[in-house]
Amino acid sequence: MGLLIGGPSGAVVGAPLLVKKVAGQAAAGAHGAPHESGDEEAEGAEPAVYVLDDIVLNPAGTDGSRFLIARVAVTGKGETFAEKMKLRDSEIRDVVVRQLGAKGVPELADAARRDAIKKELLGTLQQRLPGSGIRAVLFPQFVIQ
Repeated sequence: MGLLIGGPSGAVVGAPLLVKKVAGQAAAGAHGAPHESGDEEAEGAEPAVYVLDDIVLNPAGTDGSRFLIARVAVTGKGETFAEKMKLRDSEIRDVVVRQLGAKGVPELADAARRDAIKKELLGTLQQRLPGSGIRAVLFPQFVIQ
């Protein structure tokens, strides 16, 4: 009798609590890591995201026969982060296109190298836009044809 009552109530009550806890830990791991600039972040400040849609380029050495379509998200903190990034959109796009376009298909297609590419791009953007509050670079879409 206990199994008949305990099983369904555990699934209805316990599972959502467990999912919420695990999701919270994953978010803390993704956004809670200290950043390198040394700025103090406001407690409870929500991460801000600026998305660059429709990045299309030809990888190095392809003579236009291959292309990369990407969506690049730049994350930071602060209420005005997205507005600041929007003002520098062309400059950010130029950095992204130049850096990704300098890489060949084997490097871009290798998923194991993706984190290194993100870190390299992050470093370049932070150097090019000092004080911007950029914390991470993400690739929500990354397709090579």
